[in-house]
Amino acid sequence: MVLENHRENIIRNFINEVVEEMNDNDRTLDASYTRVAAKWIGYELDEENFVDGSGDRGLDFWYQSYSVFDLFQVKTLDSTESSRISGGKFDKAGLLDLKRIKAYLTDEEGIPEHNNKLKLFKERWNHVVSSKRLAKKDSEENTGLITVNLGLIIIGNELTVQAMEEFDAFQRSLASPIKIHENVEIEFNLNLYDISYITDAKWRENNREWRNIDGKKQDWIKLQAERNQFLNNSLSSLFYCPAINLVSAYQDFGYQLFEPNVRCNIKKSKVNSAIRESIKHYSSRKEFRYLNNGVTIICKNYSSPSKNRDSFKVNEPGIVNGLQTVISLSEAYNSLSNEEKEDFEENCYVLVRLLRSNAVRNVDKVVRSTNTQNKMEPRNLLSNNPEQILYEKLFAKKEIGWFYERKQGSWDAFANDPRRWRTLQNKRKADFLSDSNDLRTKARVVDNETIAQTWMSFIGFSDIAVHEKSKLFEREEWYNLVFLHSPIKHGYDYKYNLQKLKQDANNEAPPPELLLISHLARSFARQVTPSKKENFESACKRLNINPNSRTREEVIAELSNDSEYLLGLALSGMSYTFVEYLGFALFRALGTKLYDSGQAILKNGAFATIHKTNSFKKVQEQVKKETFSKDDILCVAWFSFKHVLNEMLSSFWAESFRSTSNKSRFLANKDTRLKIVQGLEDLHRYTCQVQITKLWAAGIEPEKGIYGFIKDKARKGR
Repeated sequence: MVLENHRENIIRNFINEVVEEMNDNDRTLDASYTRVAAKWIGYELDEENFVDGSGDRGLDFWYQSYSVFDLFQVKTLDSTESSRISGGKFDKAGLLDLKRIKAYLTDEEGIPEHNNKLKLFKERWNHVVSSKRLAKKDSEENTGLITVNLGLIIIGNELTVQAMEEFDAFQRSLASPIKIHENVEIEFNLNLYDISYITDAKWRENNREWRNIDGKKQDWIKLQAERNQFLNNSLSSLFYCPAINLVSAYQDFGYQLFEPNVRCNIKKSKVNSAIRESIKHYSSRKEFRYLNNGVTIICKNYSSPSKNRDSFKVNEPGIVNGLQTVISLSEAYNSLSNEEKEDFEENCYVLVRLLRSNAVRNVDKVVRSTNTQNKMEPRNLLSNNPEQILYEKLFAKKEIGWFYERKQGSWDAFANDPRRWRTLQNKRKADFLSDSNDLRTKARVVDNETIAQTWMSFIGFSDIAVHEKSKLFEREEWYNLVFLHSPIKHGYDYKYNLQKLKQDANNEAPPPELLLISHLARSFARQVTPSKKENFESACKRLNINPNSRTREEVIAELSNDSEYLLGLALSGMSYTFVEYLGFALFRALGTKLYDSGQAILKNGAFATIHKTNSFKKVQEQVKKETFSKDDILCVAWFSFKHVLNEMLSSFWAESFRSTSNKSRFLANKDTRLKIVQGLEDLHRYTCQVQITKLWAAGIEPEKGIYGFIKDKARKGR
C-alpha cells in the first residue's frame, strides 16, 4: 500500500519536526513530542493549553469548545529513531493518567492545584460546570451535559495486551454519564491514537495525487442522491447526499479532494466541534441536513444517475467549500459504535452543490464566497494575490531556479502535473530538481511562510519571525512590509521600531534573490550548528563527564561552566538571529545598493553551493574544517557571528543566559540582539585597524574591515 510505503518517511518527518521544536523553543523531548503530536492530529493551540509538567494530574494538553472538552495524555519513548517508534509498545501508565484525569474532574474538586496552567484549565472547567448548574432542564435536550473526550496518544505502535485489556475495561466503565451535581452530568468518551493514526492523518493532509489510500490510481468518486432525486442542468446539480459517501471519499483521498487553488489545513474549531457533537446523537444526525450549510464541489465533469447507474460519478472533484464539514464528519463517524455507525449511514445527509468547472469563470470567487464558517489559513487566502503569483514566476526564472510555494501543497500539485499549473507555463518538475542524491533536499522548494519569517528577520525583526509567525500573513501591515516594501535601512537603525522603518521604506517589493538569500542563510545556520543533543553529548565526551552518573540537571549545571557548551547551546536557538545579523552586515556594507546585489551574493561561496544544490553536506564539511574560500561572505559572516557571541559569553550576559528559564525568549529579545549588533560594530572597527589571525578572517583587509570585505566580494560576483 502507498500508505504503508510512505509511513516510515512520514514518521521521520514527524521526528524532524519534534527535533526542530525542541531546538527552536528550548523544550524537552517529551514536551516537543506532545506539541507536534497535538498539531498533527489537528489541534493548533496556545501554550496555555499545554499543562504537561509537575502537578498536571495526568493532563498534557486540552481543548475546549462550548461544553465539550478534549483532554489528552501523551506517552513517548526516549528516542528519535523511527524504527523504535514504529515498533514501540506501551504499558498501562497512560491509561492510569487518564483515570487520574477522570478522578480529578469527578472526585477531587476540592484539592488545590499547584500547576499554574492546570489552574487555568480548572477555571474554564468550573465556569462551564457553574453555567450548567444554573441552566434550566430542557425537556427535549439535556442542557446539563458536559462531554469529555479522553484521548491517549502513544508515540508508538500499540499498547501491550494487558494494557489494551484494561483500556477496553475502562471504556466500558464509561458507558453511562456520571452525575457530579444535581443538574450536571459528564459524558466520557475514550479514544486511542497511535503512530499509525498520526501518520494516516498526515498522509491524508499531504496527499496531492489522484491515487487512493491503497495506492491505486483513481480520479473519481461516487455520490448518491437521496431516493435518486436531484435538481440538474447542463452545468450543475443539487441533491442530498449520504454523509457516508463524503466520509469514504475523504478516507480514500484525503486532501486531494479539496480544491487545489486554496490549500488549507483547518484545525480544531468551534464549528468543527459543533459538527462532531451533533453527529453523536440520533436526533441531530437526522436533522444535520437542515443545520449545515452543505458542500460545494467543482469537478472536471460528472455523470448523473440513470437506469444503469445508481449514483453520480464525479471526475476530479474539488471541494471548494466544506473541508471542515467533511473532516469533522469523518472524525465523528470513526468515534461511533458499530450500531451508531449504521444509523449514521442510513440517516445522516448533507446538501451537495455539484458544479462542472466551466460553470463559473473564476473559481477563486467561489472559494472566497463560500468559505465563511471557519477561518482559513491567511497564507492560502492570499496565495492568488498578484505579488504572490509574481514571486512564483520570479523564483522560477532560470537565474534562481527555485519553486516558490505560495500555498500549501502547491509543489506536490505542480510536480504531479505541471501542465495543469497555469501560472508556470513551460516549466517542468526537473527545472526545480538538483543533482543531489539526498531525496529530502533534491527539490529546490521554499514556501512563502518561511520566506516571510526569514525576510522579517533579515530586516531586523527576528523576534517577530520566531514568536509571531502565525500573524505574518494575518496582519496587513506586516504582510505588506514583507512582500510590498523595501526598507532603506536595517531595523537596528530605527531602534527596532517597525512603524518608523516602514515609513521610510520604498514602495517596491524586495527582489526574490534577497528573499532567497535570507532563507538560505537561516537553513545554513541550522545545518552547521550541532543540535542540543549533539552539543550535550560532545561536551560530556570532551570534559569526560558520564551523563548517567548524575541527574541531567546536575550534568547541565556543570556543563554550563564550559564556554564551548554554552556557545553551542546559544547557537542552536539563534538561526533567525543570525539572519538578522547577516542582514545588518549587508545593509551596512552595501546600503540600498544591496537590492541590486542579490545575484552577485548568490554566486558567492557557500551561497552558490546551496543555491544550486539545496544540499549542505559540502558546506558543513568546509565549515567544520575551515576550508572554505577566504572570499566566502556567508561563512565569514558565520564565524564573525560566533566570535561576537564568544565575546558576550565572557561578559555578564553569560550569567543571565545561564539562569534564564526560557532561553528561546532570552536569545530573541531586543537587548540580546542589540548586544550582537554592537558586537559586530566593534568587530568591524577592530578589523579596520588590525588583521585578525584566524583562518576565517584571512580575506578581511585592514582599513576595509568586515563591511569592506562584504562590499568587495559582492561586487566581485557581478
